[in-house]
Amino acid sequence: MEHGFVRAADGTITSFDPTGSTGTYASSIGNDGRTTGYYIDGSGAAHGFVRAGDGKIMSFDPPGSTGTYGQAIDSSPADKNAIAGFYDDSEGLADGFVRTR
Repeated sequence: MEHGFVRAADGTITSFDPTGSTGTYASSIGNDGRTTGYYIDGSGAAHGFVRAGDGKIMSFDPPGSTGTYGQAIDSSPADKNAIAGFYDDSEGLADGFVRTR
């Protein structure tokens, strides 16, 4: 099973998995320690996640998603840590999204 992880400036590595994950894939980390990516659940579906710097993890899926993939997090104050990525819809097409904090 794959796990997500973050590495602190002092070299400490902390692994993490959203609840129900059978594989976690971290894609991007912001200046404030927020991390985004996706995880696979027991049925094989992908869900996006955002992990706060304190370790709290929240899953998300756009309406109509059959698979969600968080790809990048913006750390600029103007965008308030917006997350960009894509999701698969019921027709099997990939659609982009931007999720604001």
